[in-house]
Amino acid sequence: MAPQGYYSMKRPLTKSLNYATMELINLNPKLRKETMAKNSEKQLSRWQRALTDLNAINSNDKVESYYTANWASSSFAIFATWRKGTLLFTKERLVFMTTFGVNQLTIDYSDIREAKKCFAGLLPMGMLVIAYDKKTDKTKKYKFWVTGRKKLIRQIAEKAGLAQ
Repeated sequence: MAPQGYYSMKRPLTKSLNYATMELINLNPKLRKETMAKNSEKQLSRWQRALTDLNAINSNDKVESYYTANWASSSFAIFATWRKGTLLFTKERLVFMTTFGVNQLTIDYSDIREAKKCFAGLLPMGMLVIAYDKKTDKTKKYKFWVTGRKKLIRQIAEKAGLAQ
């Protein structure tokens, strides 16, 4: 328990109220779950609008989930040019967007041949997605740096219809 006057001494009143509200939400699991669900739904609708406006997805495609990730846009051995952004799972495709909202990568699930673990530089946090590129008529490797890669690989395999 904080000493009396703690909030008013350390922070302005508005921040104190927000801090107190956050403490209540963190202490009550039901409130925390409801708050996270509302934020998640709100963020999913924002991503849906953004991707539709950028023509990255069709109007009938729907964003189902998103994760923070880094993408190795060019790679040479353990050195790579990593781009920070968000990895989005829709009904029809996998989309990577940079933090500035530039559409960098879109992969249809039907084009994905394999998804597996790999190293991201020297760390075992990498996920390798091998997909067919229609423009070059060859398979291409896409490396992502993610947390919880087992779950993401399982999700990609399920959506692409791969045996795991």
